[in-house]
Amino acid sequence: MESVNLPKYVPDGALPEIPDYPVDGEWLRRRYRISKAAFHNRKNALPSVTGIKQGKRVLFTPEEVFVFDAMDWYIDQGFTLDEVAAAQKTFTNGQDPDAAVETPPARSSHTDLALSPQADRFARDLAAVVAKAVEQLAPRPQLDPLRPMRLLDEAAEKDYVLSTAMVANILGFSVQTVHSFSNPEHRHGFALTKIDRGKWTVKRLKQGQR
Repeated sequence: MESVNLPKYVPDGALPEIPDYPVDGEWLRRRYRISKAAFHNRKNALPSVTGIKQGKRVLFTPEEVFVFDAMDWYIDQGFTLDEVAAAQKTFTNGQDPDAAVETPPARSSHTDLALSPQADRFARDLAAVVAKAVEQLAPRPQLDPLRPMRLLDEAAEKDYVLSTAMVANILGFSVQTVHSFSNPEHRHGFALTKIDRGKWTVKRLKQGQR
């Protein structure tokens, strides 16, 4: 499949601190609250993650946990495993490896986590496909000026829960811009309320609230 423009991954503090010791798949499965099958699907989509075999167990380093965190964040934004995997392949096939990318914030504990070249490369892999990310900060032109209102009205009427990527698509903004929204955010006569990490509800504003 063709690669898609992924936003830059910046750890948002929604997940607990990355451990400073290797962990197994069961630990990671609980971290992301996913099934064993979903975890293996994610692992198989990350060729940069190999783990360390220890007896019958496979342990993943702190650097590889960072890679899994990135994958979890992208999925939370509405991207698919295939889209994230395609982003890595795009880099391998010749994209610019020097694109800027945010690295995890400094740890407050006594042991700082230094990203290995493997984890840093993965972050750069994903950043490489968004070389034009700055352009995405501006609203995309809408051919139909009433489209956002119609979609927001439908979401409000049917009580849809929208991902951040969906909200960005409806309003014509980048995902980064939606991340900077107030909670709630008032747009086009509707209140967009963030109810969880990467999840939004839409309600019509009453007369006088607009």
